[in-house]
Amino acid sequence: SLYCRAKIFYKKNEYNAALMDLDKVSLNHPNHAPALEARAAILTKLDEHQLALKDLNEVLRLNPLKMDILYQRACVLE
Repeated sequence: SLYCRAKIFYKKNEYNAALMDLDKVSLNHPNHAPALEARAAILTKLDEHQLALKDLNEVLRLNPLKMDILYQRACVLE
């Protein structure tokens, strides 16, 4: 799947390729929280904090009790 391939790209530090796959996953499955989380992690590494926050907020909308995402969001806001 595209999500699995994106994880491989991420591990190889091929962030742009990973983002392309995660964008496709999110387009076809907008409630795919793991893809949103992964995309937020990459966007944070690329200093695209506003875009990362958008994804993190969406994950929290889907699962408001996800404490690790609350923490990640707080780190991005610093």
